[in-house]
Amino acid sequence: MMIRLRMSFAFFLAAFLIPNALLFCGGCGVWRANVSTARTAAPPPPAIPDDPTAPPQEALPVEPAETKAPELPPVPATVKTPEPGPLPIPVQEAVNLLLPPDPETGKFTRSDSYLTNWSLLAIPTRPGGDPKTLLKEELLPAERALYPTPGDNRWKIIRMGAPGNPGSTLAELIPVPDAVTYLAVRIDSSRSWRGLKFLLGGGGLQKLWFNGELLYADTRNFRSPDADPEEIPDINLKQGENFLLVKTVRFAPEWELRLRITAPDGAPFRFAPLTEKK
Repeated sequence: MMIRLRMSFAFFLAAFLIPNALLFCGGCGVWRANVSTARTAAPPPPAIPDDPTAPPQEALPVEPAETKAPELPPVPATVKTPEPGPLPIPVQEAVNLLLPPDPETGKFTRSDSYLTNWSLLAIPTRPGGDPKTLLKEELLPAERALYPTPGDNRWKIIRMGAPGNPGSTLAELIPVPDAVTYLAVRIDSSRSWRGLKFLLGGGGLQKLWFNGELLYADTRNFRSPDADPEEIPDINLKQGENFLLVKTVRFAPEWELRLRITAPDGAPFRFAPLTEKK
């Protein structure tokens, strides 16, 4: 009997403890799962409300996005014209400024009444050449257009003497028995003049061009330098530059060139030598 009671009690105790133990262990597993989940996925912290007493924050300016400027075509370099340098050989050009007659001296000539500042080109000729033939012949190409140009060093500026004043004569400058010379001069005038006269004198045969036009050719026999000059009337000077060219052939030991310009009434114009042409 006692043995039955003990067996019944043991059976009862086992029936009670085993289900409760299983229930307890299952709860442990659920707890461990919940703890692991809390560690890996924590909830976000609560938001902090704004302080109503704090001043409002100003919005910072937003810088615009940097835009790349369009590429412009290259600006061409400015081309500078080189300035002309000095000539290696100066232009041997005699220049004179024409001045009107002096009312105080009237028709009396003075030293500045004569053209004494000239450019000279000399050509030695064959001995015994006929002066009249040499005057007619064109010894240089286009002789009527001869004039000192840059680099033409055949020309030389000379100063001849006026009557009663010191200076060289052609015979002194070119001691050759038979020679031909060309004498050129530029006459600058501040205004135009009409009806003037050229008075040409001196020993030798002469031919004269003015502004490219032949005005006079003398093929007569020898005349003394002191003889009355040859009058060439109706000369018109233009305002600015005027060009005078004289060809003269030696005909005798005495050889000069004298030239002056007068108004229609005979009052002499004056000449002021200038520097060479710029």
